[in-house]
Amino acid sequence: MRIAEQTRGGYDGTSRFQVPFRIKLGAQSILVPVQENLTLGRHPDCWLQLSADLVSRVHAELGVVDDRLLVTDRGSRNGTYVNGERIEGQLELRHGDELRIGREKIVVSVLSPEDSVASFEELISQTMGMGDDAGFASLVGQLVGKSLKLGKVKDAERYLRSMLVQIRAGTFHESDGVIREFVRGALGVAEQANEFGWMDRVLHLYAEKGWIMNSALLDDVERVAALQANVPVGGIEAYETMLRSRLRRSPSDDLHAMIARVATLRDAH
Repeated sequence: MRIAEQTRGGYDGTSRFQVPFRIKLGAQSILVPVQENLTLGRHPDCWLQLSADLVSRVHAELGVVDDRLLVTDRGSRNGTYVNGERIEGQLELRHGDELRIGREKIVVSVLSPEDSVASFEELISQTMGMGDDAGFASLVGQLVGKSLKLGKVKDAERYLRSMLVQIRAGTFHESDGVIREFVRGALGVAEQANEFGWMDRVLHLYAEKGWIMNSALLDDVERVAALQANVPVGGIEAYETMLRSRLRRSPSDDLHAMIARVATLRDAH
């Protein structure tokens, strides 16, 4: 059994992230992302790959629509069963229902609102950590963006902190979607909420990882920094130190130019 990496998040409009359903397959408990077309079957591209006998390549699919968990048989040869009865087409699943695909038995749980919100951290761990996880990037990017639109800055910061912990623990490239979403969210919080520590965290992250900002990103950093005279300079200094170390190892005109820009930014603050 394998869970695919493709997972997107849901948002209920009140800045409270909701993961309302969980399924249990054998000893494993799996959160169901707020998403349609979550396929189940033997095919490697299925969201939940089942290798058991009597399971079709794409056997069935789950989908969370309007806070309802729906199951649809995909024309499987051996059928999809809920509580012992073969289903036709689509059926809504409820708490305690047993879904059977081949010989695999899957039990459905509906989470309480408190458990649903608390499951955010668990979903992050479940969906991130395997390179450029576009699903995870979409999840947190959506949460941060909507939180900022609603003025829920603390929520946006909570999501970004979770993201930063995972980034620092994983192996990522600066061009990965996860990194782009984190930087966009962090600079968005800095710009919209005057929380300039997030700009500092971006610079510290790039210094730690030895990543080189492209010109467009440095433009964004300079624009955000210009919004306030006194911003944290620890990240700027750390990034400049990293660049100078890179320059000593591999001299280049591009690095010279970037160091000059970063030094100007440091002097301005």
